[in-house]
Amino acid sequence: MVVKLGRNAPCPCGSGKKYKKCCLDQHRQEESERLKGHAAALEQDLDAVRDWLPTRDLADAEEALPDWPINPARNHLWDHLQDGRMYAAEDRPEDALREWWMAWEEIRLLLPEGADAVEALDRELGIAWPVSDLVYEIERILGQAGRGESRRLERRIEFCEEVLERFPSSHPHFALNLRCGIAESLFGLGRVDEGEQEFRSLAEAQPDESWIYIEWGGVYALNRMNDAIPEDLDRAEELYRAGLARTSTDRAELRFHLRAVQRERLGPERPAQPYLEDEDIHLLVSEGAHVKAGLW
Repeated sequence: MVVKLGRNAPCPCGSGKKYKKCCLDQHRQEESERLKGHAAALEQDLDAVRDWLPTRDLADAEEALPDWPINPARNHLWDHLQDGRMYAAEDRPEDALREWWMAWEEIRLLLPEGADAVEALDRELGIAWPVSDLVYEIERILGQAGRGESRRLERRIEFCEEVLERFPSSHPHFALNLRCGIAESLFGLGRVDEGEQEFRSLAEAQPDESWIYIEWGGVYALNRMNDAIPEDLDRAEELYRAGLARTSTDRAELRFHLRAVQRERLGPERPAQPYLEDEDIHLLVSEGAHVKAGLW
C-alpha cells in the first residue's frame, strides 16, 4: 500500500526539514516526467488498437475527452477529489474535507492571472474534470458537517464568499448554489433575519429560479440546519406556493416539496404511501431525481 506523505511531515531523506521545504518539488518533477512518459506510451497504444476497436466506441471515448492538452502532472488533483468522495460515502467528513481542501489549496496556487470564471479552470489548468465539482463538494461537506457546529458553517460562508469574489464571471447557476449555501448557513447559525434577506435578494435577482424557493422553504421544514429554530411548516408551504406562483421551471420539484410538507402535517397518522400514484413523484423518479424515502 502506498502511503501519502503529508506536506508538513518530516522529509524521508532524513534532512530534518519538513517535506514541503525539502524534497517535495523534486519528487513532483520526477512524477511529472514519469506520467508524461506514461501518457506517450498510452497514445502509442491507442494507435495500435484502432484496427480492432469498434469505431463507435472509439468515437464515444474521444468525444468524452476535452479538446485541450491535459497536464499529467496534475492527475493527483483528481485523486484527491475521488478519495474525498470515497471518505464521504464512508461517513468520514473530516477525511473527505482534508482531501478536497488539499486539492483546492493547490488549485489556488496554480491559478493563471486573470482567471475569473470557474467554468474555464479545467482548460486553463490542463485537467479533464470541472473544478466546480470540487467547489460543490467542499461547500456541501461543510454544510453537512456544520449541523450543530457553528465553526464549520462560518467556514462555509467564508469559502462561498471567497469563491464568488474570486470568480465573478462564473455561470449564474454556479453563483446561485453558493449563495443558497450562504443563506442556509446563516439560518444554521441562528441568524434568521440575515438568512431571510439573502434568500429574498436572490429571489429578486432571479425571479424565475425555483430552487431558491425550494432551498428557502427547506430551512423551515425538511432541511432545518438548527434545532434551536422551531419547525415552521406554514412558512415552508408559503414559500413553496410563492415559487409555484412566480416560476416556470422545476415545478414538479416544488409540488413535491409542497406535498412533503403537507404530509408532515399529518404526523404519525399519515398513510403509508399516499402519493404512490402522484404524477409529480413519477416524473421526478423518471428524471433520475432522488425522492426521500418514506415521503411517497
